[in-house]
Amino acid sequence: MILVMLGLAIAASTVIAQDRPLRRPPQPPQTTPEETEEESPGPIIAIVGGKIYTVTQEIIREGTILVQDGKILKAGQDLAVPEGAEVIDAAGRHLVPGFIALNASRIGVSGTTGGQNLVQDALNPFDQNMQYLLGVGITTVCSSTGAGGQRGMRRTPQPTPTAPEGVFGSTGQIVLKMTYGDIEGMFVKENPFYAVRSASFRGGLNCFNWREELKRAQSFIKAQDNQTDEGEGGRRGQRPSANQDVVRLLQGEAVLRTDAQTIDQIRDMIIFSRSYGYRIILEGVDEGWLIADELGPAGVAAIITPRSTMTPQAGREEITGGTMELAMHLERAGVPFAINAQSGSVSLGGMAGRDLQGLPLQAMFAVSGGCSEKSALAALTIVPARMMGLQDRIGSIEAGKDADILILDGHPLDYKTYVEKALVNGKVYYDRAAARILPVFDRSFYEQQIKIDK
Repeated sequence: MILVMLGLAIAASTVIAQDRPLRRPPQPPQTTPEETEEESPGPIIAIVGGKIYTVTQEIIREGTILVQDGKILKAGQDLAVPEGAEVIDAAGRHLVPGFIALNASRIGVSGTTGGQNLVQDALNPFDQNMQYLLGVGITTVCSSTGAGGQRGMRRTPQPTPTAPEGVFGSTGQIVLKMTYGDIEGMFVKENPFYAVRSASFRGGLNCFNWREELKRAQSFIKAQDNQTDEGEGGRRGQRPSANQDVVRLLQGEAVLRTDAQTIDQIRDMIIFSRSYGYRIILEGVDEGWLIADELGPAGVAAIITPRSTMTPQAGREEITGGTMELAMHLERAGVPFAINAQSGSVSLGGMAGRDLQGLPLQAMFAVSGGCSEKSALAALTIVPARMMGLQDRIGSIEAGKDADILILDGHPLDYKTYVEKALVNGKVYYDRAAARILPVFDRSFYEQQIKIDK
């Protein structure tokens, strides 16, 4: 009897133990973001004694740039260097903001994107091409996420291609910093443009399809506004379908980027943009010098390649074709323009100066064609930054902006100039003497006088 009662007691205690909830281990006290201590600021870097090209303001001679936590603290003359700051002696050197390339092709990107594969997952901070670009001063690129082609030295008018009906999809782009070997701080922005291939706008049928696409987007916006006015209980499910890229374009949240070489192509794009009230950036604009006075009032921005010109039609040389003076005409007409290289890829073979490493050289050709040095330098820096909506971060040397700074051994638009150091986000990612990417020559070698004995 006693054994039976003892067994029942043990069984009852087991059931009670099973029904009793398990105790959680003690948790650390939760803290809100306001209660967490702010990280202490990092060390300060002082770049001292250089000639500072701020781009948006005046040139500062024998100036100092203070950098902390990847940002520019101050830039000016007679700035006190804080105690303990790392000092970079830039006496006799030229300091400019990092150059920006708008036509890079898969730089810093590897693998496939799209579907479930995010662009950020395809970043490759160990792309050797990033070092080559830093070596010529390019610190930021707008890189295509698909295969890109190359442009030749001179172009001839091409036959009108036909785009598939109703296809106005944007080509993928991603803005990246050239933080070679470091993925942190590399990604900046995805799809800064609504970039559509020029084939989509060529020919009467394609123009009709584009106009219908714009009308559908207008109807979508109107229906969306009506639903908002009617409240949450409005008529759902009756909103018309539309290309959301086009909707963003008409709402002013995006800018259309496409090619337009001839006068007719340029004017067609201006008519569309004026009729439907959206912003455009035209690439190429080879014959834009002939109608530069029309581009400014239309609010057109341009991306040009000064060294690449379109062959004029025989017998109509005065009113067709391109010229290396295009940048000069755009500048005089008040048209903002950025500069592209002839190719979006890096090539170590073939003719020098035609790949992406030739971007600074294109600005020099613009100056040779009559453009001012100020506008040519802006076309490599602040203008492309504004086109991508990143003017608050990159493109000039100002307090609060990213510390993307080049230390050059000569004028930024001199073909003999080398990049000695390139800072990206306040960190030196390129040092010419250590990287050995480009040959190291003593600049005084070019200044020697050669005597020839008779």
